[in-house]
Amino acid sequence: MTSSEYVRSILSIGFKKFSHIQISDDETDNFIKTSEDASKKLKFKPEIVWSVIETCQGISSVVIAIKSYPNENPSCELFASSMYHPGGYIKSFVSRLPTSMNKNLQSLCISVDLMIDSFSKLTVPCPIEDLRYAVENLTDRHFTTFIQIGFCAAGYTQEDIIMNNILLASMNLILFEMQSRGCRASIDVGADEGYVDMTVEKGNVEYSFAFFYYNPSICDPEKPEESVHDLEFNKDVSNSENIPLDSSKSIEK
Repeated sequence: MTSSEYVRSILSIGFKKFSHIQISDDETDNFIKTSEDASKKLKFKPEIVWSVIETCQGISSVVIAIKSYPNENPSCELFASSMYHPGGYIKSFVSRLPTSMNKNLQSLCISVDLMIDSFSKLTVPCPIEDLRYAVENLTDRHFTTFIQIGFCAAGYTQEDIIMNNILLASMNLILFEMQSRGCRASIDVGADEGYVDMTVEKGNVEYSFAFFYYNPSICDPEKPEESVHDLEFNKDVSNSENIPLDSSKSIEK
C-alpha cells in the first residue's frame, strides 16, 4: 500500500459518517451531510466529485440537481452529458459508480428544474432518455431511483399554445411506450392552474415530468439554512492537513 492509499484509507474512516451527497451544476450547491444532523453540510467543488465519492464510503443517498440547460461550461464530466444523450444523466453517473458505493446505495434522485421565459421559447422536447435507461436497467436494483424533471415558464403568451401541444403530444407517446413496457403511467392535466404532469412507475423506479407556469409555491426555492457553513473538500486527499477528519469541529451550527 502506498502512502497516498494509506492516507486515503484513514480519511475514509473519518468520512464514513456522511450518508448523503448532492451533486449540482450550481458550483455553490455541492455538499455531503450526515443523516443525524442535516443542518451540517460539508461543501465541495463539483470537479472533485469522484474523489469525494471514493473517500466517503458510507454514502447511501445521492441527489443530482440540474438547474441550467444547456450547460456550456460543465463543472464536471457528469454535466457534460445531458437529459437528451442516450442514457441521460443516470447512465453517466451509474456507469462510474465505485463498487463500495454501489453496494451501500439506497436512493438515487435526478432533479432537473428548467426555468424559461415562455414555452414559445422552448427548443427542446420532452425528455425520456433517463427514464428509458432506468426502466431498462434499474427497476430491479436494490436501490430506489427517482427522476423529477420540471419545465417552468415565467409567464404565458399566446404563442405558447403550439409548444404546449407538442409537449403534451410527446408525453402521450412516452405514456404509451412505458405502458407497453409494463409500467404504470398516467398524465394529469390541470386546466385551471396551467400544470401538466406525467408519472411513470415500475419496480424501484419512479419518474415525473411536468411543465407549468410560474407559481411561487412551486418554483421558488426554499430558504437556505443559516447554519450551513462553507468548507472545502480538498481534491488532494494525500494532504491530510486540508481535510478535517472530525468535520463536526469545523462545521458551525
